Amino acid sequence: TETTTAPAPAPAEDVISGVLKLDFNTHFISYGWDVWGDGSSMSEPEFNPTLELSFALPADFTLTLGTWWDVVPSSKGGDSAIGGRLQEVDVWSGLSYTYEKFTVGATYQAWMYGSDTEDILDVKFAYDCFLSPSLTVHNRLDEGASGGNTGTILALGLSYGFEAGPVSISFPFTLAYFLDDDFHP
Repeated sequence: TETTTAPAPAPAEDVISGVLKLDFNTHFISYGWDVWGDGSSMSEPEFNPTLELSFALPADFTLTLGTWWDVVPSSKGGDSAIGGRLQEVDVWSGLSYTYEKFTVGATYQAWMYGSDTEDILDVKFAYDCFLSPSLTVHNRLDEGASGGNTGTILALGLSYGFEAGPVSISFPFTLAYFLDDDFHP
């Protein structure tokens, strides 16, 4: 008798993926604005953890959920409206669609700080090739506690990246253009 072995099934693509970053930064720069006004000083680093989860949906759609925190050293502030040294918590949800190498997506963000919430809507266009060019239209819908105006920024991004075993390494570059002169307070 002859026996045959069934071929092994192809591995399924990841349905859920995530990124966890545990960043320490000497300055909090938001779209070119030095939020804490540290200037050229090298102050105590802030802790900025980020967690983002992506869910592969049918028909080449992706749902993204995430959060970012700003935890400052005691020298930069006492108790915040959120609590203790936790000065800001951002959350976001986005939906994107990919066709071959082109991706378009929209992400709503809520930046919570100073007893208020700043609402953001980003629309992003990206192309997956050598330098991974992207264009993000960043829209501040509500100024929240920033005291600044609502406005729009165009952010052109380039990034080169590669895999080194289980680690991804990238070198991103972003150039921003403010459509409104008085976007920052």
